[in-house]
Amino acid sequence: MAVTLDDVACLLHIPITRRLIEEEELSHERGIRRMSYVIQRRRQWMRWKNNVVLMSITLN
Repeated sequence: MAVTLDDVACLLHIPITRRLIEEEELSHERGIRRMSYVIQRRRQWMRWKNNVVLMSITLN
């Protein structure tokens, strides 16, 4: 079974907008750390986005 970048993007709801990792060889641990960072930042952005929407609904 093969997992493509598109599969990962769809499952995790992460938009792939540019090259995420440079061409250098990465260790497994370093790759995991980088992906964890991206997912954590995405969650922070979603929380911020939801707070802004809730504030705008409350103010109207």
